[in-house]
Amino acid sequence: MTHFKKNNFRVQFLFSTILFLIADQVTKFIILKNISLSASIPIIENFFSLNHQYNPGISFGFLSQLPQPWGSWVLGCISFAIIIGISIYSLRLKNATLAEVFSYSAIVGGAMGNLFDRVIRGAVVDWLHFHYFGKYSFPTFNLADAFIVCGVFLIIGMGIKSADLRKSKANIVK
Repeated sequence: MTHFKKNNFRVQFLFSTILFLIADQVTKFIILKNISLSASIPIIENFFSLNHQYNPGISFGFLSQLPQPWGSWVLGCISFAIIIGISIYSLRLKNATLAEVFSYSAIVGGAMGNLFDRVIRGAVVDWLHFHYFGKYSFPTFNLADAFIVCGVFLIIGMGIKSADLRKSKANIVK
């Protein structure tokens, strides 16, 4: 497993975070310039389409019913606190694995992308929509949401693996 020392980790974390932010914002810019609000463009019939929507809530439309503009302001403050908290935690690590660099920077980069939208547009631009023959529909989301979810799942997976390793080492010692 690749480990980064503190200074290398900081560079990798900052570089990766910026890449995640840029990827999110570039895709949103393309959607804003090419797809009308509320328009839907089928990519894979009855499965996947590009839907330009504004989401005042958080990932996958959660909390979108909060009264506006207070809801956006509260969610923006929460996002900012998460960005600061994870960044401080990440930058204080003495060393980190590639998976840790990826997971923390994905969460921070995604949160920054959605915070940018919330501040500039008052809501987040969502555009990825998976559905199945009109029967099942996953909430529309964006790359930032995907980055955040992947980062969180990766952290959870690393935690489970770490707990399993500690448990197996404890069994060997006995």
